[in-house]
Amino acid sequence: MTNQFNTIEFLEEYQRYPCLWDKSIPEFSNRIKRDHAEEQLLQITSSINNVKELKQKIRNIRSVFISHVLIIKRLPRLNHQ
Repeated sequence: MTNQFNTIEFLEEYQRYPCLWDKSIPEFSNRIKRDHAEEQLLQITSSINNVKELKQKIRNIRSVFISHVLIIKRLPRLNHQ
């Protein structure tokens, strides 16, 4: 049986580590805290094997989110044409 990745659960855990995503806090610049947070996330996500995969997964989720936000922002303009 394969381990399926659950994006919602992952994002709920990711949210618990603002040092990974909140640029306004001092911990964001602390590499040791960021590394520790990444290791914690790896422990709870059985479908991701290493930090490189974790960072790629985060990048992919952000990319999809941004593309969806841009689509939603364009919708009102498309409806008025």
